[in-house]
Amino acid sequence: MGCAAAMGCGAPPEPSPASVRGGAESRSAGAWDGAVVLGGGVRISAIEVDPAKPRPGDTIRVAVTVEGPPIDLRFGLWPPATLGRQVALGGVDAPDPRRSPDERVRVVEVDAATGRVQASWVLPEPWHPGSVALTVASRPRGLAPRVAVTEGPRTHDDLGVLALLDVEAVPTRVRAPRIDATAPWQLDGQLREPWWAELPATPMVELPEGDPAPARFASDVRLGWTEAALVVGATMHDPDVWSTATERDRPLWEEEVFEVFVFGTAASGPYLELQVSPRGAIFDARFERHRQGDVAWTSAFRSAVAVDGTLDERRDHDRGWSVELAIPWDEICSQTDASCPPRPGMQLRLNTFRFERPRPGPVTALALSPPRVPDFHASTHAALVELSP
Repeated sequence: MGCAAAMGCGAPPEPSPASVRGGAESRSAGAWDGAVVLGGGVRISAIEVDPAKPRPGDTIRVAVTVEGPPIDLRFGLWPPATLGRQVALGGVDAPDPRRSPDERVRVVEVDAATGRVQASWVLPEPWHPGSVALTVASRPRGLAPRVAVTEGPRTHDDLGVLALLDVEAVPTRVRAPRIDATAPWQLDGQLREPWWAELPATPMVELPEGDPAPARFASDVRLGWTEAALVVGATMHDPDVWSTATERDRPLWEEEVFEVFVFGTAASGPYLELQVSPRGAIFDARFERHRQGDVAWTSAFRSAVAVDGTLDERRDHDRGWSVELAIPWDEICSQTDASCPPRPGMQLRLNTFRFERPRPGPVTALALSPPRVPDFHASTHAALVELSP
């Protein structure tokens, strides 16, 4: 259930810090122990990085020694996938390839750098990739080209790689405000009640690295609660909404689907898996332990779907679909280790996933909090949801 096939079940791991280490004598774990040499005789060496394994929200500091004529430098902090990805611009007079925009990138500029030079950044939070790359490059002025890197680890567009650090895994944290129990709610999948707009929207990210989802598949999740139920809403962009299954407990993960895993409070133990397709078909199962479950079990959760487009018309262009779920607390507390009644400050582990299966094109899998392993049933890195007043 919730097969990790959409993640590849053997997706290549992120680059290892070992790929940029110079050897056993590295000054900092993950830092290059040689030199990055730029054209014109500029040598950047004695690289020190702290901390060696940062957490999201930590300040990362890098210090280097710059030898040679003073030079304007630009130090960068990058998600590894973005560092390695470029957008090719075609055409006769097209500019050089450029990198895809990514709001997680951080840049520090140092003018006329010479001698011992330092730079620092705050690692964005949340940060889903398992590592972070630190780079250095000349900062051109006017129309002058960037000075090429002639020695040391570097990218195709002359960013010298100073370090590739492991990042401590921290699950996504989500706040679920209490919903006014007297507010009317028409369960129709449209998230149109005023209180929906007051619930924080958390974007789902693409698996396996946890990079931002492509704009055409952008999705967000909103969580709230009443005394009776945990409320989940999701809005998903989708240019081609389709679904064929109509019967309960069909393998919805083989098509397009939205999934919710409710793990309770512990990193292991009983949990629920609930799925809804764009057609409104549902799948529900309870699990006593990891992947040891009962598909025949019937949940009391309620759901509704709204499609902005034409369901199953593969030749037109849709805009997306949305879903609402209400999961009873008495069911959550009887089938997981969560304790009732719900109350402000209560926490539970929960994850949501989306399978997008365009035609043509590869499967795209999105998550509220990337599980860090190719298994949607993994609970260790599921989102930590806190009920708030």
